[in-house]
Amino acid sequence: MHDKKVLERLIVLRQLEEQKKLEEQQLQELNQLMEKNSQLAKMSMLELQEALAKEKELPKADVSSKNLDPIVEDYKKQFSKEDWYREPKVENGRVTLAFPTKEAMTDFFHKQAELNRPFVVVDHATNKVMAFSKGDGNLYHGDGRPYVKGDELTPSGLDIEEYRKQQKSPSNLSPMSETVQDPGKGIDDAKLPSIPKEHAEHDDREILDDEKQSDMQLGT
Repeated sequence: MHDKKVLERLIVLRQLEEQKKLEEQQLQELNQLMEKNSQLAKMSMLELQEALAKEKELPKADVSSKNLDPIVEDYKKQFSKEDWYREPKVENGRVTLAFPTKEAMTDFFHKQAELNRPFVVVDHATNKVMAFSKGDGNLYHGDGRPYVKGDELTPSGLDIEEYRKQQKSPSNLSPMSETVQDPGKGIDDAKLPSIPKEHAEHDDREILDDEKQSDMQLGT
């Protein structure tokens, strides 16, 4: 997989070169790009255009998580040998991952969710949430519907910031937060400490002895 912006710029500069309209500054830029991208430097104009077309077709998703490392490692193990693969870069808890097909993308995130890994999947093109995992072993669509095998992941109406605000709303608070909001809920579920059986029998005998002594005193 190649950087789309690099491909687009290389094509423009190569076209100017062919037309002999390349200025000195543009020539320097072209040389720098070709030095940094030796594989692209060997391609013809047609091959560059084909590579760009493939790049545009690849489904991409931005993944956000507090712990991206295991997700990225699994991604590398599964796809690093593919010819379209490019090393993903993690920046500010977010990474862009490309996939050969939408089905491969969906299957990958479904398996990650089954491993109890919390994350949010955002469509690279629209910046809308496609799916998320709460770390409970399940995958959810961007609108909150549980994912069912065979479903297609599509952008929802929420961008990442709207999604985060929604998750902080009272209806999405944790069970502990619900207990704080409704103290009675915690009390109903609480159990009083039980008294050991032998102690209970001992207490009953003491009560009976006290009653007998009272009856004897009354009889006298």
